[in-house]
Amino acid sequence: MPGQIARWNGSVAGWQNNVQVLRDYIDTRCVTIQQGLVDCYNLNGPYQVVFNVDPPLSGEINVNSLTLPNYPFTGTYYGGITTTMAPVPADGWIFSHWEVFQGNTILPTMQDSLVTLDFIGPDSIVAHFIPPTRYDVMLDVVPRGGASIAFDGATYSSFPVTVSVGEDVPVPFAVIPSLYYDFLYWDFKNELVNTYLPGDSLSQAQIAYYLTTDTIVAHLKPQDYVFYVANAFTPNGDGYNDTFKPIINVVDLESFVFQVFDRWGGEIYSSTDPWAEWDGEAGGKDVPVGVYAWRAYAVDAIKKDRYELFGHVTIVR
Repeated sequence: MPGQIARWNGSVAGWQNNVQVLRDYIDTRCVTIQQGLVDCYNLNGPYQVVFNVDPPLSGEINVNSLTLPNYPFTGTYYGGITTTMAPVPADGWIFSHWEVFQGNTILPTMQDSLVTLDFIGPDSIVAHFIPPTRYDVMLDVVPRGGASIAFDGATYSSFPVTVSVGEDVPVPFAVIPSLYYDFLYWDFKNELVNTYLPGDSLSQAQIAYYLTTDTIVAHLKPQDYVFYVANAFTPNGDGYNDTFKPIINVVDLESFVFQVFDRWGGEIYSSTDPWAEWDGEAGGKDVPVGVYAWRAYAVDAIKKDRYELFGHVTIVR
């Protein structure tokens, strides 16, 4: 301001006086607006109301269209008009009840989450939150390694494992069988207290509602090892029996090798993919009709037994 005064004249005292005039006008205007609301709309007040949450950081409060930005929060509110309040729990908390200190009435009850007030005087209002009731649930699979369990948004593959769940809230879960395992049934230890939907123990996917602790076990059956090879095929393009591949199951994918040899022992086909199919070609050309030797190395993926197998296949065109 000294620079402004030096350039345009005036004084610092005059400027400060003008600022005070504006301040007084704004203060008077606020009082006039408040009194105008009372006179025009037949309201009561206004009243100073303090809002708070307990414990701190456990949630927020919506008052009419405003989510209060900090706590404790003090605002000006009128009687003769409905004020709406609603709690907003933070993650991991649930609303418990309201508390008032100066006689204002919350409707319909102090335990309802969406409520209304008609203020008759200043007050302090507190929204109380509590951590939800939780129960431990142990997950397991039999045999171990036979499956993973997707439970309440997380997937577990190491068992047994204990998880925490809220009381009487829907908890979806499902079994995810490992390769070469078939799901048999669920075993729910406390199904007489806790609710499982659809409740059919043969259903892979369930929704649970817990009222106490529980143990749930997914039972699975390992599939049988299978290795079968045909003794002939006809790679003539007619759509029938055009390729040669082993029929397998429960084979370790990391160690599998399958080879085909000509009559002189030269390798003409090799694959480490258990589901690959040989089309009867070598080097981009059809091999002659005749008998070819094959060799396979396979490991039972469950029992870990090792197999080295040999045989012959005849190509017919």
